[in-house]
Amino acid sequence: MTDAPNIRAVSDPDDPALIPYLNQKDAWLKAPHNPLNRGNAGTLASPGGRFIAEGALVLHVLAASRFEIESVLVTQTTLGAALSALRTRATTTRVLVAPQGLVDRISGFHVHRGVLASGFRGETPQPLAVAAEAQLLVVLEDLSNHDNVGGIFRSIAALAGEGGAAWLTPRCCDPLYRKAIRVSMGHVLTVPWAHAPNWPGGGVGALRSLGFTIWSLATGPEADELDGDLKVPARLALVLGAEGPGLSPGTLELADRRVRIGMAPGVDSLNVGVACAVALHRWRATHVSRAKKDGRSSRRPG
Repeated sequence: MTDAPNIRAVSDPDDPALIPYLNQKDAWLKAPHNPLNRGNAGTLASPGGRFIAEGALVLHVLAASRFEIESVLVTQTTLGAALSALRTRATTTRVLVAPQGLVDRISGFHVHRGVLASGFRGETPQPLAVAAEAQLLVVLEDLSNHDNVGGIFRSIAALAGEGGAAWLTPRCCDPLYRKAIRVSMGHVLTVPWAHAPNWPGGGVGALRSLGFTIWSLATGPEADELDGDLKVPARLALVLGAEGPGLSPGTLELADRRVRIGMAPGVDSLNVGVACAVALHRWRATHVSRAKKDGRSSRRPG
């Protein structure tokens, strides 16, 4: 084992250092009444609670994010990959090394990637501060599928880069749920996001005051096809609804424009994550790729 003071072998399932990983459900990890999230005086020791990230690739992204890492749990086989993923944080992060069987036993599932990290959620950023720094804002309205939410964050990171951000309405699933983090390849930890304020009325008005054009991605003949003839605004808020119910009537009414992705006859719709990626690529082709050709920056509004 690597000789470092922050690396420790654990073999006792009752070791207190393993408590954050002990069959913890995502809702319990973030619950304010979870004793693990409270200090000796009963005050919150960890605002927002904790989350669990899985895999060395996700740990690599986590290490570059704003989030504080409490500890990392690995097997001997994955220790080297975890230390490499932690990079400069490797000397300050507590790393627990346990046999594979013990890791599986305490977590309650087979950790086939061999790496788990416990992180502190901290305070969720303010929505207007997040939007003010964004060039492209994706608004997720009541998306309850963690795979879709994770995939959308991955698309925002890949196609909008540092100019991308997200708002989530109150009924959206938690983006820091372990599965959402994994599907996003960790990018829910790096893409700025916040909870949408008073959606849709107050939120739409706030976005307009920041200079955003609001487009709702919807199906139907009343929506304009997102093709080469449609001018895509540079500062865009793209609103996506859950598969099935779609966007709320209030959002559709308040949006500046409804847009749809052209498809072959007989196909009802695309998966919301796929549709988001197609729309973001259209925005990128117009504003990011063109800016690079012209020698301009499109990282942040200005």
